[in-house]
Amino acid sequence: MSGIENTGAEKPEPDEMEAALRTLEVKASEPRPAVLPNALPIAAIERLEVVFQPRGETEQHIMELRRGLKRDGLLAPLTVFQAGSTTYLVDGHHRWTAYKRERFAGPVAVAYFEGSAEEAVTFAGEVNSQTKHPMTTREKTDYAWRLVRCGRYSKARMARASGASTGTIGEMRRVKVALGAEANGYSTWMQAKAAGRGRVAQRTEDEWEAEQQRRAEEIAGKLHGMFYNKLVKNTDVAAMAFASHFGNQLGQLVRDLRQYVEEPEEDEDSDF
Repeated sequence: MSGIENTGAEKPEPDEMEAALRTLEVKASEPRPAVLPNALPIAAIERLEVVFQPRGETEQHIMELRRGLKRDGLLAPLTVFQAGSTTYLVDGHHRWTAYKRERFAGPVAVAYFEGSAEEAVTFAGEVNSQTKHPMTTREKTDYAWRLVRCGRYSKARMARASGASTGTIGEMRRVKVALGAEANGYSTWMQAKAAGRGRVAQRTEDEWEAEQQRRAEEIAGKLHGMFYNKLVKNTDVAAMAFASHFGNQLGQLVRDLRQYVEEPEEDEDSDF
């Protein structure tokens, strides 16, 4: 036994978004073309909607874009993500559809997102929350629920990406825990909230955070009692121990730890 109580429920199978994102990350680790063109045929840009499309498309907006395309001959650049040899559409799904419906023959302008696949997901959400045709409240909460089910992101990051409040996202997290493996079966927040009604302990957000902090301090106390400062002085050994203990959940632990790591400040006087 590890000596540390496992207080969480068994983690369910990854939901559709998380599974697709893992596959995308594998492709992104493959070599990509040495030169990336600033324009591509529309057929060369693949859609991965479960990852990069926070909402559905509206016919009115597509019609507006088609009229603009006929008038101007081109639309604003599509934002894409290069994963190995494949180019994926990150932002500009309405424009992509307008090009397809107009049977646009020439290459279309593209701009490459240079962050990670994980960062590209929340970038797509942030852009859609702030555009000329922003997401509706229901679209925002449904997208936030998708991010919560994915299980990768901090509360603040999900709030920025979706436009939903941190309080709503906190409630979604509690519903996800209450539903367990069933959570991945609910594609909308309204459905999940209804299913979770009666299963979630009625706590305020502050009470929930306080309980999480209490549990964390309890486990930290056990670690201190067992190892004192051995882990602090031997971080390589600590990393190996945690890798062994967490197994296939190590990646999730690393993602959760990011919010507690301060970014190093750049030296303004440095020339390099």
